[in-house]
Amino acid sequence: RSTPKPSAAASDVYKRQPVLFARACRLCVAALGSAAPAAADDDAAAGGAATTQRVVEACIGTGLLPALTVSATNPGLVHELWKVLELLPYTARYRAYGVLHAKMDEGTVAELALAKAKTADETKRMMRRLSKENTKQYGRHLGKITHCNPGVVFDTILGQIQAYDNLIVPVVEMMKYLTPLSFDVLSFELLVHLSDPDKVRLKDDGLNVSLWMKSLSSFCGNLYKKYPNIELVGLLQYIANTLKSVSYTHLRAHETLR
Repeated sequence: RSTPKPSAAASDVYKRQPVLFARACRLCVAALGSAAPAAADDDAAAGGAATTQRVVEACIGTGLLPALTVSATNPGLVHELWKVLELLPYTARYRAYGVLHAKMDEGTVAELALAKAKTADETKRMMRRLSKENTKQYGRHLGKITHCNPGVVFDTILGQIQAYDNLIVPVVEMMKYLTPLSFDVLSFELLVHLSDPDKVRLKDDGLNVSLWMKSLSSFCGNLYKKYPNIELVGLLQYIANTLKSVSYTHLRAHETLR
């Protein structure tokens, strides 16, 4: 049987009705929770569990994540959504983040495009004022603006870090107020930037690593050392995959984690 898909209008409904958003999250948690034990004992049930996961992923990708992106700041909804996401493997979570990332880059949905522009502008203003002396103040602000749209926030921050490595320490310091969902999206955005095929990884001399790669690797090391509870599986898998390629420069991210 084909997997049912929620309507694209679902995100608008969830945005307008936070109670419905929370209930949808709890239904997803219940569905995943009931499917997992059965799948462990029966092959047929395993197929059903896979279908359940696909339906939940569709609900997240076409409804819940877009709705959160265009909603007013609501930490309760972030918590409810993370309770669903943490039950999924990192590949499924990153896939959902990637779908939203692509939708926002396309700019075909006016509401998403507006949310991206506003969030990016607010993040840039914050970064212009950030220093080692005010990380606590802006750390709370960062925690607030990442509730709804963490992908855009971290995409903007990582872009600036690659150009200005003096921002690495204060940025890592002010991330103490982030939610588990925000940290998870940050890990995804790091992989997006690290794996960008359009970026040159070596300087013109062909020997030294480019500034952006060096800065991003240093940021990875500082981040994962300070916040060891962040899931490392995605980054480690990326590093393992690069071992099969000829691009040794990717391994700087591994070097900084030692």
